[in-house]
Amino acid sequence: MMLFEKKRKTGLFLPIAALLLCLITSCSGETDALQDEESIDWSLLQGEWTSTTTQDHWYFDNDGTGLYWDASESNREEAATGSGKFRWQNTATGINIYHWQTALGDYSDPDTGNPFLVRSLTSSYMTWTENNGKGADETFRRVN
Repeated sequence: MMLFEKKRKTGLFLPIAALLLCLITSCSGETDALQDEESIDWSLLQGEWTSTTTQDHWYFDNDGTGLYWDASESNREEAATGSGKFRWQNTATGINIYHWQTALGDYSDPDTGNPFLVRSLTSSYMTWTENNGKGADETFRRVN
């Protein structure tokens, strides 16, 4: 009878241990969304970047401001009048963008749940993922 009791306890322990291991492993994916600040040289972000697949241009200044424009619709000078102005802030979860609100004359709150996650940043190329790492990767080439 004692042997049967040990076998039943062991029989329950293994499935529970396997379930806990699965839960721990699946939860660890949440930390993958955190920005690995140590491996990225953020001083390389300053400058103008153009998408390798669209006509999107982003200019990041080291003071936390920047400009965005779609070259098929406008240019840098037009973006500077207010429509493309933004503030940016790098956090552990990615780059948050605060877009300029021309009607209000100020910057709006960013959607902090959907930061741009920078995957790689060199002096020539940058790759990021939108939507908190759940979107498609987009690669940019440095313009200047």
